[in-house]
Amino acid sequence: MIRHWTALTGTLLLAAFSVVVYREARPEWRSRELKQIVNEDLASVDRCSTCHPEQAHPAPWLEHHPAERFGCTICHEGQGRATTARAAHREDPSWPRPLLPGVWLGATCARCHEENEIPYEPYLSDGRKLFLATGCVGCHEVAALRGVAKIGPDLRHIGSKVNAQWLQAWLKNPKNYQPRTRMPNFQLSELEIVVLTSYLLTLRAPSPPSPFNAPPSLAAEGGKLFRESRCVSCHSLKGRGGKLAGDLECFGSKADPGWVAEYLEDPRRHFPASRMPRYRFDRQQIRTLAAYFATELRCQQDPAPEPAPGSPAEAQRIIRRYGCHGCHEIPGFEKAGPVGAELDGYADKPIDRLDFGNRSKIGRTWQEWTFAKLKKPRQFRETLKMPDYDFDDQEALNLAVFLRSLTTRAIPAAYRFRPGPNAPYKPQGAFGRLVEELRCLDCHRIRGSGGSLAPDLSLEGSRVRPGWLKEFLKNPQPIRLYMEERMPKFRLAPAEIDTIVNYLGTVLVVDLPGAGVIPRELTAKGRKLYFEKYACQACHQRGEQGGAIGPELTAVGKRLTPQWLFYYLRDSHRLVGDVPEPALKLPEEEARAVAAFLGY
Repeated sequence: MIRHWTALTGTLLLAAFSVVVYREARPEWRSRELKQIVNEDLASVDRCSTCHPEQAHPAPWLEHHPAERFGCTICHEGQGRATTARAAHREDPSWPRPLLPGVWLGATCARCHEENEIPYEPYLSDGRKLFLATGCVGCHEVAALRGVAKIGPDLRHIGSKVNAQWLQAWLKNPKNYQPRTRMPNFQLSELEIVVLTSYLLTLRAPSPPSPFNAPPSLAAEGGKLFRESRCVSCHSLKGRGGKLAGDLECFGSKADPGWVAEYLEDPRRHFPASRMPRYRFDRQQIRTLAAYFATELRCQQDPAPEPAPGSPAEAQRIIRRYGCHGCHEIPGFEKAGPVGAELDGYADKPIDRLDFGNRSKIGRTWQEWTFAKLKKPRQFRETLKMPDYDFDDQEALNLAVFLRSLTTRAIPAAYRFRPGPNAPYKPQGAFGRLVEELRCLDCHRIRGSGGSLAPDLSLEGSRVRPGWLKEFLKNPQPIRLYMEERMPKFRLAPAEIDTIVNYLGTVLVVDLPGAGVIPRELTAKGRKLYFEKYACQACHQRGEQGGAIGPELTAVGKRLTPQWLFYYLRDSHRLVGDVPEPALKLPEEEARAVAAFLGY
């Protein structure tokens, strides 16, 4: 139950507290009416509104978090019972939850909110994503994140894939080879590197890859196939390309050609969790690609010391010390647990339990210590083992805000916001197998599941003409002329293309009744509306006229169905909620006319 109390006179309880609030910014004392919100559910007493009127709170938080129900300190922390601004705002060693400054406020949202994306709070959401993406759960247990898959490649057959020279350089500093890698720098000693290299090279597939002949004379043909397949949609090369997969500039210096050939034939043979699509390359195409990788994608490497014949026991001790099994599958470590500290309740850790070592210039606050730890993990003591992730300031701040959310403070169930049940979309049957093989949901989104790199396909069956879609899947071409085509050419069989087109046309559709036939006679009227009344050419190009802000519309009628064009012109936001197109809501006859102009 929540009650408002106002202290005027005569109440013994409130007489125990001063009704005079000291204002540091002014020399005088000022008498104020002491206001407070008592919340028995949250066991809190907040007197913040004595100085801070609710009207001054920025929107939109109070719309869904009224002060009379939530109070102030559930979000802001601080000493809500204080009667002076100094006590309420400044850190008090005896008060376990000091006032949270600025962006740190987002950490408290996690007490009630269980969504992955919390509205208006990017720091916490981005911090949680980064915590998962960099594999922190491999070393640190967090109850809410149990069961998350390992992020690193399977190392059970690593010796069949890479060579000793590359492996030693990688273990010394992964970012020297791939600047965007999620693998941190463990700052291993030279001895640890050569011992680990020797051991990892013994982890080979039961049936090692056959020797693969990749003559350099085939490299030019392989390079052509590499470009046609649009591998740079996911991979980067020479500073250009996608970020979904690794950089390929020095890949030929790393991988055994025989392993490359087997991987290109079926990426999941060695790595079941691979995000690489199966491109249906034939044997000759694989030979040309392997030749291109081995010949053209090479980098000069420094000579590496010969791998030491260290004992497997010594290598396993190093693996166990640094927790390599937290991110990678390694033989003998299938049941090994996390090596780092458990992080549930980490936000509640008092300052005197944080090891500042000899770092006297770091402020004695939880926030400053955590930020410094993430930026340079071993600066407090040489014997620490947390690796260096080379986080920039924004990444470290996002992560620290997420860590600040890991509190054991209990919140009543009535205050917790749980998203409604929403089973993730997972297509079945032949179409589902193709989606998995081609990794469609890494780029596209369907019914709330998938990526955001490419268009949402949830209504694609109502949007595009089946004939156009078949030709596009055979040989993807740019839809927007000023954008580089990124859709890979998968070399799909005719039956596979039919499976995709039929599924989209029967399942991924929306009802569009009433459009009827779009008369060709309306074309002239539609042209006038397009160019004069609505000036669509300001954003869209058609032929050689128009701007480049919106999609190019020269042949849009060959791609989109007349019904879709009609409904989209009536109310674009009804069909696609986040589209930047203005919601012009054309009258029915005008929408038919413009649809005729665009469609013929």
